[in-house]
Amino acid sequence: MEAKDSSISMQTQIALQVKLFQLHREGLERLTLTQLIDTMNGLRWRKGQPKSLNACVDDIFSISKEEIVIYLSKKAIIDGYSSKLSDFEDLIGGN
Repeated sequence: MEAKDSSISMQTQIALQVKLFQLHREGLERLTLTQLIDTMNGLRWRKGQPKSLNACVDDIFSISKEEIVIYLSKKAIIDGYSSKLSDFEDLIGGN
């Protein structure tokens, strides 16, 4: 569950880990820290991470599991659309 991002402070990473454990208990057992960080950067912190730790923690704990699932689903569709069929050989049994 280790995801080091030099733009994220240690305190913010701890808050993200706590949120990740909460989300695991709520049914998102396969969610990774990297996916959570991507979601935060894509939804809450598009214009940059807040300067204060309080604002970061508020953002982290206010995001819902539904928002995360919707964001990651849309991201997967977009990423899949821009991929080549050969990128999915391991899923569809290519040689």
